[in-house]
Amino acid sequence: ITFGTEGVVDVIKKIIRHKSKTKTSDEELTCVLSATWSLTDENLPNCELFATGTFVDDMLSLFKVSEDTNLHLKIHGGLGNLLEAPQCRPALMRDDYFKSFVNILESDVSELAFKFDAAHALVNIVMLGEDKWTLGVISYRRALDLVASNVQQWPIPSDLRCAYRTFTSQATLMRESTEPAVLLYAFWTIVNFCYHER
Repeated sequence: ITFGTEGVVDVIKKIIRHKSKTKTSDEELTCVLSATWSLTDENLPNCELFATGTFVDDMLSLFKVSEDTNLHLKIHGGLGNLLEAPQCRPALMRDDYFKSFVNILESDVSELAFKFDAAHALVNIVMLGEDKWTLGVISYRRALDLVASNVQQWPIPSDLRCAYRTFTSQATLMRESTEPAVLLYAFWTIVNFCYHER
């Protein structure tokens, strides 16, 4: 898809960069974040296009633009999709990104939707392996322990309703990891979804 001579991904990235630099939160930003979330969903080529340049920095700076939790969920959604793409994970191995996730999972008051997103981020970044772990905000083993201790407290069924086209990301986690915390997260996600869809 193109807009004039530019592809839709380039246009979206330019809009997000402009919004981050001008600290603008509006309807246009909401729309492009929704589009980003959709375009990166289980789409490796698009994830790789989005992950280049200043996109990750621009997305992270948007957290400071607005306190709107709906906007934050959309930002997490787009970046979370990038985390599911193995080639994009190194670009997101950042303390400034994961510090908030650690705080959420260590908190007793965060909503399940935010805890779920935080656990999603951690289980995907640990897929890079302990030998490639560079985060200072949390150790590799502590990340796994934190995910496991949280997921074990989540009810089934829960009030959390996630829309999945497929279970490809969960199946990949279960196929490629032997870490109990990763497997527990993937299994909980599938069971909770299936309960609501029965």
